[in-house]
Amino acid sequence: MIAPGHDLVWRNPNPVLARYRRRRAGEMKAKVLVVYVSMWGATEKLLETAIGELSLAGLDLAVHDLARADLVDSRALVFGGPTVLGGLHPMAAFALALIRTLKPPLRFALILSSHGWAGGAVHYAQEALASLGAVDVHGQPDKEDIQTAKELAHKLVVRITS
Repeated sequence: MIAPGHDLVWRNPNPVLARYRRRRAGEMKAKVLVVYVSMWGATEKLLETAIGELSLAGLDLAVHDLARADLVDSRALVFGGPTVLGGLHPMAAFALALIRTLKPPLRFALILSSHGWAGGAVHYAQEALASLGAVDVHGQPDKEDIQTAKELAHKLVVRITS
């Protein structure tokens, strides 16, 4: 059993240990992670060329265009990200940085988060977003947490459609 104080309890640790051994030994999949941003299409053209060649070689690809989020025509945002080491998960922090940089005309936001040991993510998100409310759960959400998220979503619907 693996029972860290800040994460899930693994009653069968074999899959976790096997994955750790593979990573430690440097055994990686024949997979390529492609992350990019292209402002005027030039970088994207180069990426498309590389992606095409990698695909022809039969490699597993995970492609993520970091700029595809269309923020300029949305009235609201539902922002989700867990707490990691007392702050926002790095990917959620990136999204928040992108929102701060682009300054979309968002009028409303909901913040949904979870944490294992201690919270913190909601605080960082609320500093940047004018939220209608937040749900921050310890571990998995219970029925009450789900109900609160539904009520906040309904509140958002009313604000957007009125």
